[in-house]
Amino acid sequence: MNMLLWNCRGVSGKDTVSRIKNMLKNHQIMICCLVETRADAPRILRFVKHLDNGWHWATIPALGFSGGIITFWRKNNFVVTPISRSRYILHMVITGSTQQPWLISTVYNAQRLEDQKVAWAELQGLSDKVGPWIIAGDFNAISGPQDRQGGDFHPCMKSVHFNAFIYNNHLTELNYSGSMFIWCNNQSGLARRWARLDRLLVNHQWLETVPNYAVKHLPRSQSDHNPVLLQCSFERNRGTRPFRFNNSWIQSDLCLHSVTSI
Repeated sequence: MNMLLWNCRGVSGKDTVSRIKNMLKNHQIMICCLVETRADAPRILRFVKHLDNGWHWATIPALGFSGGIITFWRKNNFVVTPISRSRYILHMVITGSTQQPWLISTVYNAQRLEDQKVAWAELQGLSDKVGPWIIAGDFNAISGPQDRQGGDFHPCMKSVHFNAFIYNNHLTELNYSGSMFIWCNNQSGLARRWARLDRLLVNHQWLETVPNYAVKHLPRSQSDHNPVLLQCSFERNRGTRPFRFNNSWIQSDLCLHSVTSI
């Protein structure tokens, strides 16, 4: 099962629509999560007319020219049930093609810290109530200086709360291939900045359900964000499962205590 995440910076452009359709075809996408669609209800309807009849969708309309989420899926492969939506998060349950149901939460988080904290609290309220869980989105936060390049890094409360959310909910970022920095401001010279704002986070139940996966950061065009491709296989191999370490863990005060107590 292949899944695509992309901050497309709007779905109205002809070139953007063309790239979305090409990625759906070339990568055999079954679930597509678009964030920062900048699409209100009329724009959403115009966009989905470009899809064939094999797709269903769920959305969070943008407020004016800000935000917005569109998630769509192949309706004949499995059942996807939207269960909840808020200003920044769309939650759906997928059943049928996996060993057990998943919860997929698509996120386009706010820029303001106070609004981000509302999103973290909403997600944290689900963490002990779900089975396999994947959170896909643009979190508008980085975990530390390793997640950006260009300019000076000034530690901020966004990173503190983001790391606390990952650590407290026992989430892991999926390993990936491709460019480390998934966003670029496209400026020239010393003004150029890169950052890793978009990512896939999962809980341990998801890792147990999906024994084999690959995440690829695709080339950037028509947006200042790279698309993220997730390829899943449910066939178990006989190799040893790798140890996974999340860099955000070292940002937590509890990490040192946990290590020294072993």
